[in-house]
Amino acid sequence: MHVQGVPGVSNTSILTVLPGSRGIERCRSRAARRGAGGFAPARRGARVMRLAFLSLVLLACAPNTHALLKEPILPVPAEHGQDPRKVALGRELFFDTDLSRDRRVACATCHKPDWGGADDRFPSTGAHATQGVIKTPTVFNARFNIAQFWDGRAATLEEQLDGPIHDPREMDSSWPLIIERLKEKRDFRKRFERVFPGGIDETSLKAALVAFEKSLITPGSPFDRWLQGDARAISDAAKR
Repeated sequence: MHVQGVPGVSNTSILTVLPGSRGIERCRSRAARRGAGGFAPARRGARVMRLAFLSLVLLACAPNTHALLKEPILPVPAEHGQDPRKVALGRELFFDTDLSRDRRVACATCHKPDWGGADDRFPSTGAHATQGVIKTPTVFNARFNIAQFWDGRAATLEEQLDGPIHDPREMDSSWPLIIERLKEKRDFRKRFERVFPGGIDETSLKAALVAFEKSLITPGSPFDRWLQGDARAISDAAKR
């Protein structure tokens, strides 16, 4: 689940993933074919009656959608909505140890996908075998965070990337160094330029990494299903 009002997630995008939203469109189309939504010139009273009828049709088709839109906690969407080409490049970068100065640490070193997107060690170990000072937060569903890092010092995922890249206890690197190394990889450079015509630079690298991070969502949890209207998805004790 995630909280309504998170930056970058509009009510329109939320509506598109809510159960019943397609049903709304089908009902709207059906009503239009039957004349309920046809607003040809007519007497004002007839137009009001058509509007009232259309409203009843929409409410009947999606009673749960109306309730969900008023709920401050919303289910994680089923689709991440990212360009699969950017996601693939971002995944490659996420696992690339060349992003760190000593070529031994990747994003995935501390954000392990098979460990809930976090680290199984505390503290995490960065470049030059340097010990960190905090527990690595999960990267799963990070796109829905109100802010990034435990202390919220980064407003976006793009801004968050600068932290571990430059931190001497993490990757101890820099974007110019990373760009230089990646441009030496001829195959990667060609594949990257097909997706990002401007080539490898800080902005495009961040865009690819963020696309991958935004794809790391976990829809379909029992709580998400309960938010979607499945009353049996969680126990009575959990509801209390």
